[in-house]
Amino acid sequence: MPPRILFLRSCTKIAFSSFVAGGLCCSKKNAFIQYPLLNCDNLSKLNKLYNPVIAKEYLEQNIISSTSELRTQLETGYFDLIILLAHDTPLFSFQKTSWMKKLRNLVAFFKKNKDAESSTGLNCFSGITDSIAKIAYRVPIVIIDFDDWICLSLSSQHILQYCTFYYKRELPFNRFFLYYQHRPAHWRKMREQLLPHCAKMRRMPLGIEDQKYQDLKKLRKDEQDIDVFFCSQPTSTLRIRAIEKLSNLADTTNWKIVLADSMPFKEFCDHIARSKITVSVSGGGWDCFRHYEAAALGSLPLMDQPTVDTCWRDIADGTFFFDSTFRNFQERLEFFLTCPERRSAALAAITRHVEQDMLHSKIVERIVAELLHKKNNRHRNHALETAADHPG
Repeated sequence: MPPRILFLRSCTKIAFSSFVAGGLCCSKKNAFIQYPLLNCDNLSKLNKLYNPVIAKEYLEQNIISSTSELRTQLETGYFDLIILLAHDTPLFSFQKTSWMKKLRNLVAFFKKNKDAESSTGLNCFSGITDSIAKIAYRVPIVIIDFDDWICLSLSSQHILQYCTFYYKRELPFNRFFLYYQHRPAHWRKMREQLLPHCAKMRRMPLGIEDQKYQDLKKLRKDEQDIDVFFCSQPTSTLRIRAIEKLSNLADTTNWKIVLADSMPFKEFCDHIARSKITVSVSGGGWDCFRHYEAAALGSLPLMDQPTVDTCWRDIADGTFFFDSTFRNFQERLEFFLTCPERRSAALAAITRHVEQDMLHSKIVERIVAELLHKKNNRHRNHALETAADHPG
């Protein structure tokens, strides 16, 4: 029997909610239910995604629309585990909002939603706060955090105390950095107390939607007439530096280098598929959609050295990383442009890793498997303790 999963999704981070829902749908190894309902204003944010129609279909699968039904299922232990992406909802009693912020939220909400029915979204979690806080001690809860900021908010720090695991996209090597934005009082004395919470942290790739990956892979080209491609606006100093370096190389080498600040997605994909190397540099966070799009389209992603704990570091020998100082940037380009076999081998290793571990379905499957393993171990240990207390 497949595990029964409750997916508590975010009303504001709707794109990330669709990633998890899509992973659950595509894995086909789990029975899952989603909550809460999403209004039209939320769903309109899906238009920025690769395929908003499919994303919407994922979010419309297996929905609980009644708070009372959800409360009953939580209290009766119906679910085997809970996946939480709802960082913006007051799921736990300690998540308090100031009266001024509540007032601002109400005004903003009613400006957008003038019909009475949509106002039910305001209280979609009312009445179950205590139930979730209690069930956290019985049912494994995992947090999925796609944010590109390495620190934890105060709310996330509190949730970390209750959850079994916390999967984070931008996870610092030094786990104490998670607390640096909101360091607790008596920080030096508290670090030892925080170690058990830090041990719950797990790295997680941004990943790519299963359908998007398969669609882009069909666009691969046998002949690639562009040596190096980079498309980016100057959203980080590293990207500005990459533009400067590539502009200089375009003037001083015979490589065909294409630079652009933006282009329609279809044209963007065509350029990547035509390119032997696609430069992919950190923006708001280190992990980037371009890493995965390049791999899918058959272009080797050349990335700056990871600044966070990422599973990209597990692939082969890491020769597709260049130093963040750009000291060996040209050397890395030459390394792959002068040897097609070397470039093909590196791309094959990346492709294999993406397909095994970085599709959204694979990410969800790994998270669920680790949670179930933890739950089974907990039950086994409890049974052994009970047997020891009552021999014979």
